[in-house]
Amino acid sequence: MDITLKDVSVTYMKNTPFEKIALQEVNLTIKSGSIIGVIGHTGSGKSTLIQLISGLILPTNGTIKVGDLAWSSKRKNLSLIRNKIGVVFQYPEHQLFEESVEKDISFALRNFDFPEELIAIRVKEAMKQVGLDYEQFAKRSPFELSGGQMRRVAIAGVIAFQPKILILDEPTAGLDPKGRKEILNMIKELHQSREMTTILVSHSMDDIANMVERLIVLNQGKIILEGTPKEIFKEEERLQQIGLDIPDITKFIQRLNQKINPPIPLDCFSREELEEYLIDWLLKGKKV
Repeated sequence: MDITLKDVSVTYMKNTPFEKIALQEVNLTIKSGSIIGVIGHTGSGKSTLIQLISGLILPTNGTIKVGDLAWSSKRKNLSLIRNKIGVVFQYPEHQLFEESVEKDISFALRNFDFPEELIAIRVKEAMKQVGLDYEQFAKRSPFELSGGQMRRVAIAGVIAFQPKILILDEPTAGLDPKGRKEILNMIKELHQSREMTTILVSHSMDDIANMVERLIVLNQGKIILEGTPKEIFKEEERLQQIGLDIPDITKFIQRLNQKINPPIPLDCFSREELEEYLIDWLLKGKKV
């Protein structure tokens, strides 16, 4: 299910003194089954972009196509596409409210009149995929859980619908390093096991560099860069001009490469991969 935006613009409060252009003539294609990152400074248009793709808002101009369904500013019946796209907004655990984990995950399914037998299956599958044991957690209150566990419950409620496209807005915001790593690993596993198109929005360059196949960089409502993480993070000066940075691990490798030879590739974005390079380098009798 490819996603295509053609000449898409969004203007809020058009023809008023408060008019604001959020996106300008965006052209973008996201291939089915890919995992894509979206980065940009606050106000760059990231939230508007994901709301457009998920059918929560309409474009002012241009056309959006997801799979076989296309729409523009004139089409308003988007229920078909909303059933295929799951969106996990920032701090999704703030939206938990039911008395048990099981009831919270199943809430939306019941609202859409899914059969009880299917709901039970979907809840168990979703809990398993987010790493929550059904017997241990199903009857517990979500408010008794850790922050990371609560976020897993919220994500389970979205993937219980079995969306074809999963959009996550700052999925690691507010978590400690252990929680961040666990959530990112879970997202990777979900993407691979469900073969979903996954769109990840993040302010953390380190998180996103090691997760995605391609990066989209937004600034002032326009796509200014698009490519692999290696290609994007070569543009260090341009990124800094718009308030972004390269990953901390890339900065460390740049400094390290001034002292060692052969150099470590700058597209080494994970600590584990860096450790492998260094161990191999040392085993060959080199000295840092």
